[in-house]
Amino acid sequence: MTLDPGATSTPGATPASTAAAGAASGTGPSSTATSTAAATAATGSATGSPGSGSSARHAAGRPASDGLGGLIDRLLPKSGSALDRIALRAQQRVGRLTGTPAGRAVTPLLRGNETIGHPSHPILVTVPIGAWVLGSWFDLRHARHGRPADAKAADTALRVGVVSAVPAVVTGWVQYLDTRDDSRREAAVHAAVNATGLTLYLVSLAARLVGLRRAGRVLSTSALLGVGVGGFLGGDLSYRKGVGVRPQVLSDAEQPVAAPVVHR
Repeated sequence: MTLDPGATSTPGATPASTAAAGAASGTGPSSTATSTAAATAATGSATGSPGSGSSARHAAGRPASDGLGGLIDRLLPKSGSALDRIALRAQQRVGRLTGTPAGRAVTPLLRGNETIGHPSHPILVTVPIGAWVLGSWFDLRHARHGRPADAKAADTALRVGVVSAVPAVVTGWVQYLDTRDDSRREAAVHAAVNATGLTLYLVSLAARLVGLRRAGRVLSTSALLGVGVGGFLGGDLSYRKGVGVRPQVLSDAEQPVAAPVVHR
């Protein structure tokens, strides 16, 4: 690699201003192209409009805070809050469990990144969610037509959902180790909402067993709504914040509570 003897570095100069200066002096491969790029970068930075400014934010690894995702960021308690302390303590406890000899043996399998190449939790959650949606469908059919076969199918689907939720929950807690800061706080809310939904499904099954089918339907419908909210938060964590997909940034005050995911 060779250095351009005409290129100089000015302290405090921004890339946009440096590029603009180079374009004005005619030193560069293409003064016109450089000038256009510099103007676009400067405009995007000054106006905050979509384009180069937005791309720069994503390139720096910081998700854009807009839409519902930005609303979540604004609503969630910040660093130092009670939620922040609870989320950190929960992560430390999970870290101690995965740090045992047995934990170190099964954690790579449960996490998925080291074995199948990506997190296993998002795959496993589709099973209970699908079963619970199917159960609600059969509940609706039974409410309209009163066929015993629909009631039996609804109860069976709910049981399948509860059983398949166990590996989804376990892998979710293991992936919780990959979260930091605002992602950790959001993941704690995600876990709490889903735990509430799972509890409502268990109560719904108990109500059905004692003949309170209508109450069971109300409980399972409420549970499905809760799981939907939890699923939205999970999608936000995976697709907007990249939990489990890209390495999370560690602050200087925090050390990994378990072996970090190695991305090659």
